[in-house]
Amino acid sequence: MALHSVYLVAVWFALRHSPPRWLVAVGAIAFRLTLAPQAPSLSDDLYRYSFEGQVQSMGANPYAVRPADPPWNAIAHPRTPGADFRAVYGPLTELTQWAAWRWPKLPAMLADLVVLLLLARWMPGRWLIYAWSPLPVLEFWGQGHNDALVVLFLVLALYGRESWAGMWLGWAAAVKWWPLALLAAFQRQGRVKWRDYVLAPAVVLVLLAWYLPGLQWTSAQFLSGFLGGWRNNDSVYGLLLWLVGDVYRAKYLAFALFGAACLLLRQPLWVVVAMLAVSANVHPWYLSWLLPFLVRQPVPGLMLWIALMPLAYESVIWWHTLGQWTQSPEVRWWIYLPVFVMLVVSWWLRPVLRKTGPRLTSDAGTIE
Repeated sequence: MALHSVYLVAVWFALRHSPPRWLVAVGAIAFRLTLAPQAPSLSDDLYRYSFEGQVQSMGANPYAVRPADPPWNAIAHPRTPGADFRAVYGPLTELTQWAAWRWPKLPAMLADLVVLLLLARWMPGRWLIYAWSPLPVLEFWGQGHNDALVVLFLVLALYGRESWAGMWLGWAAAVKWWPLALLAAFQRQGRVKWRDYVLAPAVVLVLLAWYLPGLQWTSAQFLSGFLGGWRNNDSVYGLLLWLVGDVYRAKYLAFALFGAACLLLRQPLWVVVAMLAVSANVHPWYLSWLLPFLVRQPVPGLMLWIALMPLAYESVIWWHTLGQWTQSPEVRWWIYLPVFVMLVVSWWLRPVLRKTGPRLTSDAGTIE
C-alpha cells in the first residue's frame, strides 16, 4: 500500500512535469529486477503454466488432461492449482507455455519489456503510469502471470497502426478469450472495421485448430466461472447474487449485463471495467488489463482500485495456513467502497477536471 502511495504521487508529478525518459527507464528496470529471481509467493498459477507446457513437450494435449490424472500427476508440482480441471487458457497461451515450460516466468517478463519499449515510443509523456506501476512488477516479474501477453496485444491495438487493431485483438483473445468483447467498442472508436469481426476470431481459430481434438465442454463450463460460479473478490456480482438468490441466475444476469456493456459503451476501458465489476472472480492481476487504457486516460477511481487491490491477497494467508480460500467481506468493503465513491465523485466533477487537467502532446497526439 505504501509503495502504491508513492507511485500515485509519482504519477501526479509526471502528468505535470514530464520526467526524463532515462530516469523512468532506470526506475522501471530496477523495480523489475528485484523480483525477477524470486519464486512466486502470492499465486500458484506459474506451476500450472509449467505443467501444461511440460505435458505438451511429452506429446499430450493440455485441453485433454488434468494434473490429477495418471500418469500426469507424477509430473505435477504439489502446488499446481486446478488439479481436477483441464486447460482453459487460449491457444496462444498454451503454445507459449509449451515453448517456455522450463522457464515459465520468461514470457511474462519479455512481454512486459516490449510493452515498456512501445509505450516509451508512443506515449513518452505518460509511460511512467505503466513503467512505475507496482502491478506489472509484482504480477509479471514476481508471479509470472501470462496476462502480460494480453497487455502487450492491447497496447498494440490501442497505440499501434490502426489497420492492425482488429488483428491484435485477435491475438489478445488467443491468450485469454475475453478481448473479442472489445471489438464493438474499438469499432466505435474508429480503430476496428467490419472485416475485423472475421479476422480477430479467425486468428483464435487458426491457433486453436492445433488443439481441437482435445477440447472438452467441461473446460468451457469451468471458464464461465470467471463471470459467475465461484466468488473471489467480487463487487457488483455480490449485489446480483443477493438480488436473484441463485448462483446460476446471477451468472446469467452477469453475462447479460456484460453483453449490454459491449454493445452500448463507447470506450473500451469501460467495457473492461464493466466486465470486472459484474464478474464473480477478480484476481489482483486482472487489473493489469486496465493499465494500457489508463496510460491515456488515468481515471482516479481506477488508479485507486489498483492501489487497494493487493488487500485481496489476504485470502492467501488462509490458503497457506488452513488450506481454505476464505474471502473476507470486510476486505471487499475496504477495496470497493472507496473505489466506487471516487468514481462517482470523479464523474460528478468531470467538467472541472477537464478544465484543470494536463494536456500533453505525444506521438499519439494531444491527450486530454
